Amino acid sequence: MKKCFTLISAVAMFIILTGCHVKEEAEQIQIMDSSDEELPNHLNEIIEFSDVIVKGSFTEFVKPTNMIRSANDPTVESDELYTEGQIYTFQIEKTYKGEVEGSIKTAITYADQIAAIDDQGERIEEVMVESLDYEELDLNKNYILFLVDSGFIEEGLYTPASGAYIIEIENDESIRFLSKRMEGQLAENLEVEEGDGSVHGILKTEYQNETALTIVEEFDIFPNFLAEEGIETLSDIEEMSGK
Repeated sequence: MKKCFTLISAVAMFIILTGCHVKEEAEQIQIMDSSDEELPNHLNEIIEFSDVIVKGSFTEFVKPTNMIRSANDPTVESDELYTEGQIYTFQIEKTYKGEVEGSIKTAITYADQIAAIDDQGERIEEVMVESLDYEELDLNKNYILFLVDSGFIEEGLYTPASGAYIIEIENDESIRFLSKRMEGQLAENLEVEEGDGSVHGILKTEYQNETALTIVEEFDIFPNFLAEEGIETLSDIEEMSGK
């Protein structure tokens, strides 16, 4: 089997897939973010992970791409695993970290392709499961992005620096990270479990394609990085950055 790595961040996310048959119910696929996933604990860690931090707007969808690549040749997409990234052009209005200006290309993590396997180990079908950290982009809004330089994949390409990497700026300049697993803005159908000093989330999603499926995702929950720092507006974060 080819070695592969995922270009979602400087902090790798590992996904374990197991399938189990539920009698007279939907086939159930368990997706667990393993304990190897290192989540940032504070905003400063995301800043440190980032090669580039910029404010601006998404201007154009360029193409989809597989964000899982061969470890031997990162320019080659994996032919075994698939995480869809959506490449956009991003027009920079202000740079807080790094040496970039004008426009850049950035890949947004969109969804994982999961194979549904029956009790005999046979592949039933492929299901696209939307990323917990994905929300639809608004081309009329401004955003702050925390990115790493992935020019070794494609010239001028930047990819997420961590799971939480996009701050959305509202018209009143209030701000928030885009994520369905962040304290204070959790997805409505997300169940929370606490224990051992950590907070975990469980998200169940029903799919009805060729087969009735229940996708179960287990993951750690991000703290609300902005609230911890008392950051509520664009002015607050720019004051913190000194720009």
